Amino acid sequence: PYRRGKARSRGKEIIIQEAKQLVAQGYKEIVLTGINVSFYGQDLQNETFTSLVNSLLDIDGLYRLRISSIEDSEIEDGLIELLNRKNLAKHLHIPLQSGSDTVLKRMNRKYTCAQFYEKIQHIKTVCPDVCLTTDVIVGFPDESDEEFNQTYEFIKKCGFNMLHVFPYSPREGTPAAKMKGQISPEVKKMRCLKLIELSNELWDEYTNKFIGKEVEVLIEGYDKEKKANFGHTSNYLEVYIPGEGLKPGSIIKTVYKK
Repeated sequence: PYRRGKARSRGKEIIIQEAKQLVAQGYKEIVLTGINVSFYGQDLQNETFTSLVNSLLDIDGLYRLRISSIEDSEIEDGLIELLNRKNLAKHLHIPLQSGSDTVLKRMNRKYTCAQFYEKIQHIKTVCPDVCLTTDVIVGFPDESDEEFNQTYEFIKKCGFNMLHVFPYSPREGTPAAKMKGQISPEVKKMRCLKLIELSNELWDEYTNKFIGKEVEVLIEGYDKEKKANFGHTSNYLEVYIPGEGLKPGSIIKTVYKK
């Protein structure tokens, strides 16, 4: 954050025009991405990330809009309500980093576990089948076994469906690199493996709910080894359809199976 400077937003009309051009060229899904997409509009007048998403969803022919990653503290109620729109992907990647308030404080994060949990519950109330994925950092300086276990249990409490797990690594020039209590590589590896195992369990639990149900898949390509077409559903299920001949960009309804 010290090197990249202040947030800079592209003009809304420029983004909308680019999206319309992509749709006209046949693209079915657009992904919104950035260093921190939720900061969008802070350097513009009368614009927010929610207003941008709302405008993009109104583009004729846009089958699906997906948000790459967004901080929980920046998810407005209005954005949550947009999950009811058919062409907004039912998948949010919301970085948690830690499920321990004491670790979050050392990380200088501006939210608490209670605030995070409240937002997650609101999202699930509005969109029960939403897929929620997250980032978790293990082995932040001075992370105790108790703090790690708090994170482990908090992830289960939130009901995340998949985790991206990263071991903390010191970066020169950051306050954390100078902190006492650096965690050994062995402990970091053990904690990473434990969370990866949890992630696999959570993903199985989530995907099992859709077995035998009809899903709509946007075809992305062909896997030669599996001899099957593949793509994703709105809620991030990866689906393989045996056979050839399905053109990328095709929208196929099929019964989900693992």
